[in-house]
Amino acid sequence: MIGRNAVTFRAASTEVEEMDYLPPSITSPGIAAVVHRQLNELYFAHLLETLHSAASGIGASFTTSPEKEDSISNEILEYLAFCVAVSREGYLWPKKDPSQQFLDATDRIHDGYAIKLVQDILAVLKTLGYHWEINPDGYNWAAFAKEQTARKELAEEADAYLKGRQQTSVVIEELGEWPQSGD
Repeated sequence: MIGRNAVTFRAASTEVEEMDYLPPSITSPGIAAVVHRQLNELYFAHLLETLHSAASGIGASFTTSPEKEDSISNEILEYLAFCVAVSREGYLWPKKDPSQQFLDATDRIHDGYAIKLVQDILAVLKTLGYHWEINPDGYNWAAFAKEQTARKELAEEADAYLKGRQQTSVVIEELGEWPQSGD
């Protein structure tokens, strides 16, 4: 029986959760579970969109055709992981300095987190029937190489920018106050 205050929540699958009443507090476990699931759906939808765009940018795709599955080189895996890591940093910390987001994403590559995350996503996609496929005619090696070079240059620029900001902060701390105009 569905009561007057019945609420239906969209679920991750075809099942629908129904509550016969609204709990008196939003801190109830049922509400927490629904909020948690929906936020995770938004987060992973964002990451999957990034993964799809990164693959498309180099002429690859995720397909359901069972004909073949191309292997993913370590360089391409790192590229995909970096794209996802940058997107993740921006999604989770949108107000953080973009240079810092870039460096944090680079750190997520070096500590293995981003690569493991993408490997896990790829494994789940595979269980759902999606396969990695490179279109030999559409694969853009030049774009991939250009992106790799640009990424290294950006990392150097971001590092220099942040070091410059840190040096300025040290000078200001030594002065004890912000320099005033005309001083």
